[in-house]
Amino acid sequence: MQRNLPPALRRTRAAALALLAVACAASGATTYYVSATGDDSASGLSASTPLKNLLTAYGKADDGDTIRLLAGDYDELTTTANASDSGADYLAVITKDVTILGDGPETTILHARSVTSDSTRRGGIWLNNANALLSGVTVCDSNKNSGDAHKYIGAAVHVLAGTVSNCVFRHNGTAPATAGRQGPVALKGANALLTHCVVRDNIQFTSGKGAGGIYVADGATVRHCQVLRNFVGDVSSAGGIHIANGTVTDTLVAGNSGFFTFVSGTTCAGGVLLERGTLERCVIVANTNAAPNTGTARLYAGGLVVAPGSYSATARNCLVAQNICAAMQGNVAGGVVVSGNSSTVSHLTIADNVTGAGPSGLLLL
Repeated sequence: MQRNLPPALRRTRAAALALLAVACAASGATTYYVSATGDDSASGLSASTPLKNLLTAYGKADDGDTIRLLAGDYDELTTTANASDSGADYLAVITKDVTILGDGPETTILHARSVTSDSTRRGGIWLNNANALLSGVTVCDSNKNSGDAHKYIGAAVHVLAGTVSNCVFRHNGTAPATAGRQGPVALKGANALLTHCVVRDNIQFTSGKGAGGIYVADGATVRHCQVLRNFVGDVSSAGGIHIANGTVTDTLVAGNSGFFTFVSGTTCAGGVLLERGTLERCVIVANTNAAPNTGTARLYAGGLVVAPGSYSATARNCLVAQNICAAMQGNVAGGVVVSGNSSTVSHLTIADNVTGAGPSGLLLL
């Protein structure tokens, strides 16, 4: 009978069968439940029989499955070694096509603290599957390493591929004994996406060298996020976001700060450092570059530095306001410093920024 159907109806029928096949495949997926008061000997197949640890559920899960983290304070989760980041234990290393859903970042709190020793470096979630999703959790209390080899690895979440949405990353590396050179969030890959997340109140203390909030590289994307009140020290790149190569849109970068050491050839921003990629429709406000008055700086700004070198960087349709740069020498601006012939800057509103030397608003080099 199908051959007697008009072509349009045959196409409609084929589409319906395809949708039915997808629905049937989806119905075969399994949901595992985890609770802070659960039991790893339970089945984990319902909210009334939850497992205790994320790693236990992940070990049971197959591609296409979902892990539901019920509301709770997860303070003693088991951890796993990470072959891609030796010397650290992680709450999870996600390489399967799984979805991890919390009940919401306000109520589902994952602590990445070291239970046995402050010298043990603990990471949060490592994500490396383009179809994987992490959503609805808070990750806090990750330790940070003092070695330069780790400065571009996210302590709370590190995404090589996959999506992270509706999450909060806060209070990582707050103790001086554990603070070091890792920022809380890093995205490195064209299939890495961070969206509708909050990165706030993280501290790298005096030895920090990564971005205070988010490090973006290798074509990764950040959108609709808030990066608030993060702090770094030493010769870090930015208090808020370092875009080494990627796209950041529709994001608020506010109240971040750094006590950046003046070293010849360094480039630092209180808010955002853009080296390669696109920054668009962002608000960069009330960030502070509190650099000491020693040495010779190359590029310093309170709000935004655009310094692409031989690459292409575009910043457009952004507000840069009320930022402060305390530097008294070098190529300095309170608001924005733009360097290089590969920079494209347009439709920026630059207002009420302050600096000790150079223009308060915009410096073009």
